[in-house]
Amino acid sequence: MGREVKRVPLGFNWPLGKIWPGYLPDHPLTDEEADSGAWQKHPPAGPGYQLWANTTEGSPKSPVFETVDELAGWCAGNATTWGYVRASKAEWVKMINEGHIFGQLGNIIGV
Repeated sequence: MGREVKRVPLGFNWPLGKIWPGYLPDHPLTDEEADSGAWQKHPPAGPGYQLWANTTEGSPKSPVFETVDELAGWCAGNATTWGYVRASKAEWVKMINEGHIFGQLGNIIGV
């Protein structure tokens, strides 16, 4: 499963692991979504950093953090880069800053 870092509002509170409806094809709006007018294809943008799954499910995998360093520290202990592959905090910082999260197992690289 792929990963990406999204910039979201610091107070963004979409439940972890819950699919963002905009990623679902032909998503029927619930009455609450239709009434609020808040539904959008992509999560709202903001200054915070959050790890997301970017394959078919499209859901947040981490809390929102103020800095890359804070997110990388959380990811080092709580997240995988690809499959079951983990990375150090320094590796997470580098990947986040370069905009490309990947995992390496021997000579196999997964994104």
